[in-house]
Amino acid sequence: MTNSDAVALSSPALDLQMLKTAIEQLPEINAARVVDLHHRIIASEYKIDARQLAKKMLALEKSLDTP
Repeated sequence: MTNSDAVALSSPALDLQMLKTAIEQLPEINAARVVDLHHRIIASEYKIDARQLAKKMLALEKSLDTP
């Protein structure tokens, strides 16, 4: 007779593990940069380059269309 232990995770536990793994893969957040940008936006000092934004939006749209 073999004595072995087995663990079976429930679906919610598997979902939590997948979520934890996804969160761990996210890039680090530079809090100082976020605060700086926040202050610049509030002070109306943050300028948006409309052409650069449009290019990035088009690139994103194109990447979503590619299988």
